Amino acid sequence: MNFKDFLKKAFGKEKDERVHAIVMLGVYAIFILIVILVIRTGNTTDVENKNNKQETNIKEDINEETKDKKKNIESDINYSYSYKVEFDDEVETYLGKKLDDKEKFSYIKNDKTVEYAIYKDNYLILEDGIYHITDKLDGYFKYCDMEKVLTLIEEETPNVENSYVYDISSSKIASIFEDELTDFDNEKNNKIEMTIEDNNLKTVTMDLSNYISNILKKNHKLIITMEFANVGTTEDFDIKMN
Repeated sequence: MNFKDFLKKAFGKEKDERVHAIVMLGVYAIFILIVILVIRTGNTTDVENKNNKQETNIKEDINEETKDKKKNIESDINYSYSYKVEFDDEVETYLGKKLDDKEKFSYIKNDKTVEYAIYKDNYLILEDGIYHITDKLDGYFKYCDMEKVLTLIEEETPNVENSYVYDISSSKIASIFEDELTDFDNEKNNKIEMTIEDNNLKTVTMDLSNYISNILKKNHKLIITMEFANVGTTEDFDIKMN
């Protein structure tokens, strides 16, 4: 039987009911299969769109939260702080407070304390009760710049849902802190962890060991812990300069 004869038996005037029924059954099966595929494809697309939208919303919320925290720690807000810098076996401590564009702190290392201040980006050292202009501090105090730390994580997504734990690449840290890094490490091997209390930034812990090892070309440990208090309630203070 050729195809033409088959069509006559299936749909012609002298159609064979058995052949007709088989053909129609096949047509219905194909139609149902097409409907199922369309429904599945539509559902998959809807789920993907929903997931993408949720992910976008989460990132936007995180960025907004980061911007809010940035506002709470920048120059228009005052706060007290305690910074601890651990480089291998050495420990440095900074105890101070910041108000608008001025800041003063005690630098403690090896049981020795030196008083410093910062006023309009100028570093000052206390001698005989008067602050004098001095050089910027050496070492790792510059990584305690919360404005730059918050810039580091501004476009990052936490590595744990509903947390403030971020993995940061060495190359990004170098770009924010304007360090010279020739062997760029784009893997996110450095960690920043924050805690929030009453909508205020309470603590920040940074493990920059991978970063400083890339800078110095030798394995080192660099852990920076920052604690904040009296956010928005730190009292005014004077910086007596010559």
